[in-house]
Amino acid sequence: MVAAGSAGHTLEHVLSFVGSKSLDHLNSRFSYTMSNILTSNSGGPKISFANGVWVDKRYPLKPSYQQCARDVFKSKAEIVDFTQAREVVNEINSWAKFPTNGLIQSLV
Repeated sequence: MVAAGSAGHTLEHVLSFVGSKSLDHLNSRFSYTMSNILTSNSGGPKISFANGVWVDKRYPLKPSYQQCARDVFKSKAEIVDFTQAREVVNEINSWAKFPTNGLIQSLV
């Protein structure tokens, strides 16, 4: 998700660090891996993950980043009002319960 929100030298460094040729290549690899992990019906241990980013409304996310977060990373990407901290904390904690099957009740 960091790479998807990066550009220029920062993007180059992130791609180099993860050993990927391009952002499209990285997103493709991640999507392929996640689709295989999340659709496994082998009867073995269940693997799940929770991934999200909440950004203050003063720094709006590009719609393309929100779509990438949702479609590629199966993540939440929300613009919130951090001056309403209690509401944001409740939103994040409520969100965390679902993808963790209730194992995480309070993330923030």
